[in-house]
Amino acid sequence: MNCEACRTSVSIKELLKCYACRKAFHYRCLNITDAEYTSRIDELKNGWRCPPCSNITRRTYKERDSTPVRARLDTLLDETHMSCDESLTGASISFIDTQSDSAMVAGDDQVSASSKANVLRPEAMTREPSSFTLDTKMRDGILNGIRSDISKLVREVLSTELKLLQDKTCKDLNSRITGLERETLQQQQWARLQNIEIVGVPENKNECLPDVIKKLATHLNVELQADDVEFAHRVQPKRTAPARRPRTIVVRLRRRIVKDTLIAAARKSRKTLTSECIETGGEKQKIYVNEHLTLHSKQLLMKCKEKAKETSYDFVWTKNCRIYVRKNEKSPHLLISSEADIKKMAS
Repeated sequence: MNCEACRTSVSIKELLKCYACRKAFHYRCLNITDAEYTSRIDELKNGWRCPPCSNITRRTYKERDSTPVRARLDTLLDETHMSCDESLTGASISFIDTQSDSAMVAGDDQVSASSKANVLRPEAMTREPSSFTLDTKMRDGILNGIRSDISKLVREVLSTELKLLQDKTCKDLNSRITGLERETLQQQQWARLQNIEIVGVPENKNECLPDVIKKLATHLNVELQADDVEFAHRVQPKRTAPARRPRTIVVRLRRRIVKDTLIAAARKSRKTLTSECIETGGEKQKIYVNEHLTLHSKQLLMKCKEKAKETSYDFVWTKNCRIYVRKNEKSPHLLISSEADIKKMAS
């Protein structure tokens, strides 16, 4: 192990090593006396730093000549008895100066870099929290935006699902209501299946409607027994004053065959059947015998007749309280149960 000052070997007894850079020196090369070295040996060996590592201010070349290390080098050179000429001696000294200068410059560069690092470190530490805070705020803003977008999408999805559910529910309810209405109308019409309506029979104060029905059946050549008529009445309240048209008579027959026979016979005699045929008295009026339809069926029959005129349908009739149409004698018949069926009547 060589001394960094004189470049000669250093023994353990004379060794003094820098705590920072771990370079070796003779303690005498550092102008440390024997007594001082002996008294401070523990302190020097455990915590001593060489001049380049002691953060001393960098000096000029001339000032560096007066350092303890440089003075010791000059003393050693003066004591050397060599036969070389002065130029060789100057070259040797220059070489030693160059080596020492390199060590000093390297030490100063290390001190400068360390000082810069120490100066920059607090600034970096002050910058890092600010940058971290900014990044955190940006991340929080992005997350809040994502949460807002997700909440908006969830609301839109829920709103769409609710609307679809409402539409489906409304559609189902409308379908059920339509089905219930159709079923109710069918039941109402079924309850009138054995009823007939007689229109045009003049009213008398003391009239007996079963006798009137009996006379009508006799005129139409339909056999009617006494118990075939379940009931017979006029559909509107009794009038206090005479009216232009008499009230309609509703008759319920016990047997459907009697009902169908009466209606068929009345249709055949439609042109000649009048109030004079049954001798009821009063003003002469034409008499019509029809099936007892509900109000809905009557309105549907009226619309069907209007459509038949527009589309040139020749036949419109009812059977068993159902409405049928036919284009002509050769065409098939069409059952009309709703207004949608009327739209199917093509011209």
